[in-house]
Amino acid sequence: MSVGDRATFNDLLGFMRAGLEIEFPHLKSYKLICQDFPPGGRYYLADISKDKKLLGYCSSHCIGAGLMKLIK
Repeated sequence: MSVGDRATFNDLLGFMRAGLEIEFPHLKSYKLICQDFPPGGRYYLADISKDKKLLGYCSSHCIGAGLMKLIK
């Protein structure tokens, strides 16, 4: 996954779980149970166009790497 790619809810859960399992290995034995998605809630992609325009901001991490950094 690269910067600017959209992610599914399951992608986000997978990234968070992978990061947390490093510190909490017992999480590997837990099964994730998800309910149905709300309409339009299957994919996530942040719109940072205003940040780019007003602040000159540019993403430096893909979602997986950013979540891993946040978790640490």
